[in-house]
Amino acid sequence: MPQTSRLTQTAALPFALLLAVGLTACSDSDGSSTPLTVVAEVEPNDDATMAGSITFARPAAGDASTAGDEDWWSVSLSAGEIIQVELFGARLDHASWDGAANTPQLKIFDTDGTTELLGHYPAGAPAPLPTEGNNWEWGWGDQDLDIPMFRAPASGTYYIRVSGADPLENGGEYALVVKRNNISGLQYEDETLAAPGSNDTFGTAEPITPGVLYGFHVDEEYDYFSFTIAEPTFVNFELVAHRNGIAASDSEYYDPELELYDTDGTSVLVNNDDTYFYDSSIQYWISTPGTYFVNVTECCGAGDAPYFLRYTRTLRGSATPEAEGNNATGSAQPFAAGDLIDADTITGDDDYYAIDALAGDVLFVRLFDSETRQDSAEDVALNILGPDGVTTAEYTINDKQVATFLVPADGTYYVYCSTGAATNADYAVEASLYRSNSFEAEPNDADAGANTFNNSGYAAGVITTNGDEDWFSFSAGANRLVTISAVGDSEDYAYSNGFWNFSTWGSQLAPKLEIVDTDGITVLATSFSDSQSHLSTESVIDAIPLVSVSFVAPAEGTYFVRVTSDDSTFGDDMFYALRKR
Repeated sequence: MPQTSRLTQTAALPFALLLAVGLTACSDSDGSSTPLTVVAEVEPNDDATMAGSITFARPAAGDASTAGDEDWWSVSLSAGEIIQVELFGARLDHASWDGAANTPQLKIFDTDGTTELLGHYPAGAPAPLPTEGNNWEWGWGDQDLDIPMFRAPASGTYYIRVSGADPLENGGEYALVVKRNNISGLQYEDETLAAPGSNDTFGTAEPITPGVLYGFHVDEEYDYFSFTIAEPTFVNFELVAHRNGIAASDSEYYDPELELYDTDGTSVLVNNDDTYFYDSSIQYWISTPGTYFVNVTECCGAGDAPYFLRYTRTLRGSATPEAEGNNATGSAQPFAAGDLIDADTITGDDDYYAIDALAGDVLFVRLFDSETRQDSAEDVALNILGPDGVTTAEYTINDKQVATFLVPADGTYYVYCSTGAATNADYAVEASLYRSNSFEAEPNDADAGANTFNNSGYAAGVITTNGDEDWFSFSAGANRLVTISAVGDSEDYAYSNGFWNFSTWGSQLAPKLEIVDTDGITVLATSFSDSQSHLSTESVIDAIPLVSVSFVAPAEGTYFVRVTSDDSTFGDDMFYALRKR
């Protein structure tokens, strides 16, 4: 029996993941959940003077199949308004784009219709002019290249252009969705836009408070900001810059780096180059009160660009202390989503925590040790064991010390922490429920036995046997854009895996997704994660899934998504997790 939807804890999620969680079916601007119908392009629309108008949240669809075709769209924005632009090219028409060995390209132009403000440059695209350096190409895998955050510098009508990256090759169909990024209390860097000078040292650092700051990076310059901590606090800093594309009048992507400094302004506590594609982030537990500093700088290249810096913090004074005696699974300390346990360990003092979970739950378990906690001097290892307390569960853990885990069956699982240190190692461990999926109920190998998504649009399953097919049904209105995404083995199969710290979830599967018409026979759209030849169906905004498929429903009715293995492998670790929007 598929489980009902459970509350996902999003309060402490990174900004990039909140953007992904916030992606819903394209709904009315009043917030209703009724999807809006797709607006089709009207040719000719080959320059700004012929651009079709876009409505917020309403998908706009076009055809860039012909080599050299450009489709222009217009959107009216107020000064300071921030939007995200999501491009469904590979996801909507994977076969055509992949077969043509071309990638959809997205650009935003100023109100004059000629000045490029932001643009992505995948492989095959002509270089921006004037060309300087060698950091102008996207540099990750070919895929749908969205623009997560664009801020309008003035009120007016702006233009969005969609084309094939290589103007000499054919392309395919696409859809475009523009949505508002509503950010209250946006802070601004005091330094004059695009000019160096005023906050280039910790002595001239600008104070910031939790929220989002809009700044501008000038090549070879530093932007210092200060913040004050009064008690033990977990701080999170995230940049959105590289993912937005190459900025106006520049010829390279901005590849940022973040540095967190101690109260002296010179001792580096932690730094980060890449977390979300080439965008940086820092998550760190500060134990000592004082004024600290964060520096926005560059890793590589010479790109100048605007950036958004998000700063959040969570007080850690209410952490639950470890209950000693938790040295085996039989005496494991109870642990639940939302709990933070403050503990210590030493060689031979292994710590166990028991967490009850349902099939389809996605758990994020974060470890704080010497890598991410100021008052910890030793490394601690984290493992997750299955309900038998012996078998290692299928999970993924990367350099952010976050283990991601798709729960395969109801039961009690065990988080196991240990160290090789000869002295006490202080650490903490925290569990979050990222999302809850309705787990498949076999048999669901055809349309007649299709399972359903839960109320939040989530489902999960496993391809256990050779030739296994898992079917799920869903309703769609006529002329509505629907997207189904699947988390799978991004470590081995993704072209980009731009959110590698939060993807894969222990899966070993390369999923293939097919949208099947209401007759249960006709395949309307297909996306591959292994057998493609040129580009993947990953995206910039929704970057955790390995594969996604989009389609515009031709009529109102019940449709199906069929999940299979794209490389014909199968087994108990071939998990997937679906999302419908």
